[in-house]
Amino acid sequence: MTNGDVIASLVNCSESIISGMDAGVHTFTGNGSYVFNFTDVLGNPGSVVATVENIDKNDFDVVFSYEPQNPHSGNITVIASLTSTGGIAPVGRTASGTHQYFTVFSGVAGQDVTLTGDVTFTNYVGTTSTSGYSLRIDRKIPVCEVEYSTTGMVNTDVMAWLVNCSEAIITGSDNGTYIFT
Repeated sequence: MTNGDVIASLVNCSESIISGMDAGVHTFTGNGSYVFNFTDVLGNPGSVVATVENIDKNDFDVVFSYEPQNPHSGNITVIASLTSTGGIAPVGRTASGTHQYFTVFSGVAGQDVTLTGDVTFTNYVGTTSTSGYSLRIDRKIPVCEVEYSTTGMVNTDVMAWLVNCSEAIITGSDNGTYIFT
């Protein structure tokens, strides 16, 4: 297999030949067949078919998936999968690969970080493809203030709730509110 061009030429002819317009040489830029037409010095015609099935110039893509898929405060697994694109794969090559690269990121305690990186795959004929990923891991501890319905001495219930939070807060059934009785 190759990711380059293949040059075919007429060799070992049984008679001296006068080449046609192709001069006895043909460059294959992709898989296929080519008919060499030629004549010998006495004018007798001949032909031979050259067939190439070992050129692999198909591009491939690196596709990223993340588990879990959304910004998260825990570990995130990056999965880079290699897939083929750009036409029908030649003999001996599957159109879609199952090659995968896994790595796990845990972020930095107390920080909201975006991590980036590149993954490069090289196939068996030397074609390379590089693709980048970007993921966010939020391990920053949210900060909120508490506001009260009253701060003086009372003989009734006092309600407290979260205010001025550093980011959106998901609360339970109490909706971020507590009643002191």
